[in-house]
Amino acid sequence: VKLPLAFNRGTRIIYRDTIGFDFTDEGIIDNIDDLVLRIKYENSIPLDFDVALVFLDENNNRITGLDKHVNVEAGTTAGGNRVPGEGAVTITFAGDDRDKLRQAKNIIMEARTAVEDEDSVNIRPSDYINLKLDVFTKVKLEF
Repeated sequence: VKLPLAFNRGTRIIYRDTIGFDFTDEGIIDNIDDLVLRIKYENSIPLDFDVALVFLDENNNRITGLDKHVNVEAGTTAGGNRVPGEGAVTITFAGDDRDKLRQAKNIIMEARTAVEDEDSVNIRPSDYINLKLDVFTKVKLEF
């Protein structure tokens, strides 16, 4: 692949990765009040991305009702230089959603976009998208 690339209207860019995620041990979920996922992003590519999180059970079947979607903002161009879109989005799992996480063994993180509104989009060799997934828990402790 030679950079820079130019994408025409209707072109799709898809990045997909599977992340291990195991809260299935007996008692772990019972002691968690809230579970928060945070997606931090930095995107210098001049396209928005839709990032989907799909939770899978031990047989790699989708767990109904847990899919989450996050918009990752495009980078912009100022004075010929790219300025990355940056941000963080938090997703809180409580109650029934938290209980469904007992089944989760993996998360598929998929970032996708399509060139729809522009005639073409140029991607430079220095352009990038960086996604980071953090997990935070609020745990009950008994002494």
